[in-house]
This record gives sequence, C-alpha cells and structure tokens, in this order.
Amino acid sequence: MRWYLSGKITGDDDYRIKFEKAEKLLTQKGYKVLNPIKHEKDGKSWIYYMKKDIKKLLKCDGIILLEDYKQSKGAMLEKQTAEGLGYKIRVLLNNGNIIEV
Repeated sequence: MRWYLSGKITGDDDYRIKFEKAEKLLTQKGYKVLNPIKHEKDGKSWIYYMKKDIKKLLKCDGIILLEDYKQSKGAMLEKQTAEGLGYKIRVLLNNGNIIEV
C-alpha cells in the first residue's frame, strides 16, 4: 500500500525538514510513502503545486496527514479528495504515533 504524505507547507519555513523527517519515520515503521515535495522546486503558484500533488495523490492508496494539516487549505483539499475516493486516512501525530481518522 502506498501512502501520500500531506501537511502544512504555506507559511512554514521548515516544511521541507518536517516532511523529510515524517517520511523517514514512516518508512522506518514500514510504510511506503510518497513525499510530494521531495523533488519539487520553489517558485511556482499554489494552484500549480496543488494540481501536481492531486495527481500524485491519485497514484496512492491512502493518505497520511501531518498533525498540522487543519491549518492548510491544500492539505484539507487533499484530505477531502482522499475521503471522496474512499482512501484510508491516518494522522501522524507530533509524538510519532499514528492514528486512524
């Protein structure tokens, strides 16, 4: 099963580090993770990234949201898309625990 990683990016200067740490932790726990920002460069518009990221989400079977996802319009849109598709949804808490939604 492949999991899409989602969380707050806009307004978080350390989002790359946060996503990298989450990907590493999840991989260590046995999850196969698609980190949508892994090979992206900055400088494009929000809508540009959302279109690319929704395409990436569609290649996955579930979504893992970082705990700050509710503060992100994009992560909420990704969660809503995953819900509509019937995906399994998990939240990675800041303490490293994973819960089902």
